[in-house]
Amino acid sequence: SSKHPLRGRLHEYVFFRIRINTLSYRPRVQTDTAFSGYRDMGARHRARAHSIQIMKVQVIAANKCRRPAIKQFHDSKIKFPLPHRVLRRQHKPRFTTKRPNTFY
Repeated sequence: SSKHPLRGRLHEYVFFRIRINTLSYRPRVQTDTAFSGYRDMGARHRARAHSIQIMKVQVIAANKCRRPAIKQFHDSKIKFPLPHRVLRRQHKPRFTTKRPNTFY
């Protein structure tokens, strides 16, 4: 059991039969790593699942990461903008005199 189970760790896996050697993902569990790898290879390279062979899945340290798309999330003070926030139904008033403000 991990100390922070909801925090994604950096998984890297090596697979063959395609020209790409290694890919890195940040899922929560290793099975999601394989799933996102199949989905990513199908989307980017139109590779079918039967042509992808996963050789090894391992957790790697942050300083061993090579891809900029993954490195950008290594900042401990990362923030994401929330430009359009819509109130959920349970927090909405039933009747009100003004329109909701969803842009902050």
